[in-house]
Amino acid sequence: MSDRDATPDDPRDRPGGIDPADPQGSIDHPNPSDGSSAESSDAGAIDETWAAFARSGGGAAPSEDSRFQPCYRHRERMTGITCQRCSKPICGACMHPASVGFQCPDCVGAAAAAEHEHRRRRGGVPRWLRKIGESGTLALVAVLAVVGVADLITGNLLFAWLGYSGPWIAAGQFWRPLTGTLFSVGAFSLLINLVFLYLIGRNVESVLGRWPLIGVWLASGLGAAAALSLFSPVEYWPLTNAGILGLLAAVMILKHHARIDIRPDLILLGLLVGFSVLMGLFGGSAASWISQLGGIAAGCGAGALLAYPRGRTRVRTQRLGVIGLIVVLWVVAVVGTLI
Repeated sequence: MSDRDATPDDPRDRPGGIDPADPQGSIDHPNPSDGSSAESSDAGAIDETWAAFARSGGGAAPSEDSRFQPCYRHRERMTGITCQRCSKPICGACMHPASVGFQCPDCVGAAAAAEHEHRRRRGGVPRWLRKIGESGTLALVAVLAVVGVADLITGNLLFAWLGYSGPWIAAGQFWRPLTGTLFSVGAFSLLINLVFLYLIGRNVESVLGRWPLIGVWLASGLGAAAALSLFSPVEYWPLTNAGILGLLAAVMILKHHARIDIRPDLILLGLLVGFSVLMGLFGGSAASWISQLGGIAAGCGAGALLAYPRGRTRVRTQRLGVIGLIVVLWVVAVVGTLI
């Protein structure tokens, strides 16, 4: 007997996989003669997937009532969406987008009330103030702006008390190299310094974080103070500009370490230093370019301390290195006026 004349043992092995005795397959369908309606027959045809799922041991198919429920606020609207937090059924009008899924108006209101209570217990700190506290760049800009405006209002009285001054440092006011980093001279200089600090500080903070940014700023300002104390201990001099140039120098070191083109930064840095040198040669003070070169050198040193450490102790080495550099430069700025 040929294979063509062989009769399959299983009717499902015939071409098409259909048993003539059971054209609909093995799925049981309701018979209209046993009292079921045409609607239930159609529903059975739609739920063939659920019937196969039930045959495999997955349980009975869910009913329409369990899949679609009335909205808990609008009972006349059926929905299949539930709140991500409390699982209440919600219609389109009650859906509030959340990080995952949707939430109902009650849960959204409860979360807002909890946030309001949390802010009240913390003293009602405004969002913009919290944002300044979370960003080292914005914190530095805010401090410099407040100090600069107060100094302008008082007629440079704050600068006379706290600004860098070689003679006063030699007289025992050892805090002046540190507080001198907060001052600019004139409204225009203050505005330019704030803009540059914001633009450059964001780049440094995005790579290093908040505290390394502040550390590089302090090291750069103290580097300018140390250079002035060693080579030109003038009576009064602002250090903010040198701190900004130090940040730019630190960015250059970080980019060079990451194999990123630093020529645009070199051009900008050269223009700024060249302008200061020219101002010093033509009637200005040599303290201008001395302080800026000191800030750039300190910024390069701080950038190297942050860029090159590797291994498990990398973060610890970075922190100790920058802190050590700040302490050394502060000591040099004080001792330099006594020599």
